[in-house]
Amino acid sequence: MESENSYLAIITVLLSIITLEIVSDSTSGLFQDIGSAIAILVLLILPLYLVGRIVYSMVG
Repeated sequence: MESENSYLAIITVLLSIITLEIVSDSTSGLFQDIGSAIAILVLLILPLYLVGRIVYSMVG
């Protein structure tokens, strides 16, 4: 349950960043780049982490 709360917190932060980028006209380009980079990294790393956890639980 603890890990699920972490994943939900990450998803909430990413959704808030995306919402702020879409709604606010005064969002700077740097903030958009940083928010997009964080979102892409999480979307790439999180599935790899979950697959690694599944494999590790099967082996160990």
